[in-house]
Amino acid sequence: MGKTLCFTGHRPKDMFGFDRAGYELLIKQLVECVKNLYTAGYTEFISGGTQGFDQIAFWAVDIVKRDPAYSGIKNKVYIPFKGQEGKWFKEGLFSQKEYSLMLSRADEVKVISEEQSIAALFQRNEAMVDASDGILCLYEDDSWKNASNGGTAKAMQYASRHMMDIWQLVFDKNSKGPYPIRAIQKNIFM
Repeated sequence: MGKTLCFTGHRPKDMFGFDRAGYELLIKQLVECVKNLYTAGYTEFISGGTQGFDQIAFWAVDIVKRDPAYSGIKNKVYIPFKGQEGKWFKEGLFSQKEYSLMLSRADEVKVISEEQSIAALFQRNEAMVDASDGILCLYEDDSWKNASNGGTAKAMQYASRHMMDIWQLVFDKNSKGPYPIRAIQKNIFM
């Protein structure tokens, strides 16, 4: 049985907004990451389904999965609660329409809470980490280690406490990429 990896990262406001062209290089880089992770034994991938990096990661896995050489991949979405997309645009990048398509293409959709709350967002992140052997994070620097808020930073801290493999895609929205990837922590119990 293969290993599982989850993704965490920023929302559009901290990336390229709703400009589809800004994400093209990031998607290409993530496609290569997913292929390399598959070769390293990761066959199941979990994203949180929200706008921004979560959806970019899902679609990168979806691209790889369509290649017959990677047919063993499972692409899962853990959503915090039903209706998280309720306030999003109906169409366009990171829209309700794209969200619905993503859920229809997922191999599994897991709803974490029946309650629509901020707490459910953090519970979703912890559930993804708990179900994973590794995490790939999009974050600009090391400030996540001491951050007191923010879902991505909290997910990275939680993963670090659980001694799992952590890779950080060092993001700089002013750069045209590619973005450096660094191993932050390797699970010593592997």
